[in-house]
Amino acid sequence: MGKKTVKLFLAAILFIGIFQLTAVADVSAKSIGDLQKEKSQVNQKHKEVKSDLDEAKDRLNEIKQKQKNTQSEINKLDEKASNTQSQIDKKIKELEKKESQINTKQSEIDELNAEINTLETKIKELQDEIKQLKEEIKQLKEEIKEQEASIEKREDLLKNRLRSLQKNGGDIQYLEVILGSKNFGDFINRTVAVNKIMEQDNQILETHIQEKIDLENNKQQVEENKTKVEENKVQVEKDKETVTAQRDQVASEKKQLESQKASLAAEKSKLDNLFVKLEDQLGMKDTQMAKLEKQEEEAHNHQMSLSEKEENLRSQKSAFDKLIAQQKEEERKRKEKQNNSNSSSNNSSSNNSGSSNNDSGSPEIEQTTSSSGFIKPAAGYISSGFGHRSCSGCSSYHPGVDIAQGGTVPVKAAASGIVSRSYFSSSYGNVVFVSHIIKGQKYTTVYAHMRNRAVSTGQTVSQGQYLGNMGNTGQSFGQHLHFEIHRGGWNYSKSNAVNPASFGIR
Repeated sequence: MGKKTVKLFLAAILFIGIFQLTAVADVSAKSIGDLQKEKSQVNQKHKEVKSDLDEAKDRLNEIKQKQKNTQSEINKLDEKASNTQSQIDKKIKELEKKESQINTKQSEIDELNAEINTLETKIKELQDEIKQLKEEIKQLKEEIKEQEASIEKREDLLKNRLRSLQKNGGDIQYLEVILGSKNFGDFINRTVAVNKIMEQDNQILETHIQEKIDLENNKQQVEENKTKVEENKVQVEKDKETVTAQRDQVASEKKQLESQKASLAAEKSKLDNLFVKLEDQLGMKDTQMAKLEKQEEEAHNHQMSLSEKEENLRSQKSAFDKLIAQQKEEERKRKEKQNNSNSSSNNSSSNNSGSSNNDSGSPEIEQTTSSSGFIKPAAGYISSGFGHRSCSGCSSYHPGVDIAQGGTVPVKAAASGIVSRSYFSSSYGNVVFVSHIIKGQKYTTVYAHMRNRAVSTGQTVSQGQYLGNMGNTGQSFGQHLHFEIHRGGWNYSKSNAVNPASFGIR
C-alpha cells in the first residue's frame, strides 16, 4: 500500500512537472513570437522611416540645386539690372549735358535776338535822324537863299548910301545940316534927325555884317548836316549788315538747337526704354525671389529630419507637462492659502466673499501686456505674410510671417512660457521654440534664423524677454525673423499654424 501510494505520488509530481514545463514552453513560445513580430514591425517602421528620410534627403538635394540655380539667376538679373542702371545713369548725365547745351544755345540765340532788336532800334533812330537832318538842310537852304537875297538888297542900299556920302562930302554934309538951323529948336530937331540917320546907317551895317555871319554859319551847318547824314547812312548800312549776319547766325543756331532737341528726344526715348527694361528685369528678379522663398519654405519642410521633428514634439510635450504641473502647483498653493485665510478669519462672510474670486478654472502662469496675449517679437516690417504665396509658375504655403529690419535687432518672447527647444537647425538656423498656456489654450511660438540664442531648453521666459538677435542663419536669404504661432502646439504638418496678424502682430 505504501509503495503504491509512493508511486502514485511520484506519478502526480511527474505529471505536474510535465504540465508546468508545457505551460512554460507555451508562454515562452508566445513571448518569442510576439517579440519577433514586434521586431519585424520595428524593422518595417525603420525601413519606412529610412525610406522617408532618404526621400526627404533626395528632395532636399533637389531643392538645394534649385535654390542654387535660382540664386544664380537672381545674381545674373542683379548684374543685368546693375548694368541697366549704369546705362540709365550714364544716359541721364548725357541728357543733362545736352539739356545744358540746349539752354546755353537758347541763351545765345536770345542774346543775338536782343542785339538785333537793339541794332534795328538804332537803325530806325539813325534813319529818323537822317530824315530830320535833311529837313534841317532844306530849311537852312531856304534861309540861306533868303539871307543871300536880303544881303544883296542891303549891299545895294549900302553901296548907294556910300556913293551919296562920297558925292556929298560925308560928315561935312551932316554938319551943314546942323549949322543951317534957323533957331535953337530947329537946331535940336536937325541934330536929332542927323543922329537917327547915323544910327540907322550903323544898324544897317551891323545887320548886314550879322546876316553875313549867319549865312556862313548856316552854310557850315548845312555841310555838317550833310556830313552827318552820310556818316549815319554808312552806320545804317553797317548795322544792317550786322543785323543780317546775326539773323543768319540765329537761323543757324536755331537749326542746331532743333537738331539737339531732336537728339534729346531720341535719347529720352532710349532712356524710357531702359527704364522699361529695368522694370522687366526687376520683375523677373521678384519672380525669382518668390521662387527662392518657396524653395526656402520647401527646404524648411524637408530638411528638418524625422528625429528632429520627434525631438521637437517630445520637448514640446515636456514643456506643456511642466506648464500644467506649474499651474497645478500654483492652484494647490492658491487653495491652501485660501483655506488658511478662511480658517484664520473663522470663515467670516467678508473673507468668504473675498476668497470666492477666481475659484474656478485653471490659473494663468503668465502676465501679458497685450489684450491678444502676444506682442510683436521684433521691430521691423512684414516682408512676407502668412498663408499661400504665389509667383509665376510657383506657389507655397508660409506658416508664419517674416519680419525684416537692418542692423542689430533684438528678438523678444511674444508671451511668457517655457523654452521647449533652443538649438541650431539646418533649415531654421538658430531657432527657439517657446510653449505657452494662455487662458487654458496651448500655444507654441517659433523664432527662426536668429543670429544667436540667449535662452536654453527648459528655461522659463517672461513676455518681452530677450531671446537673441535677428539674423540670417539656416535656409535664409537676407536678415529677418521667421515667426510662427501654433494654436494647440507645433506638429509635423504645421496644421495648427495661425496668422500672427489675428493677434495684432503686423
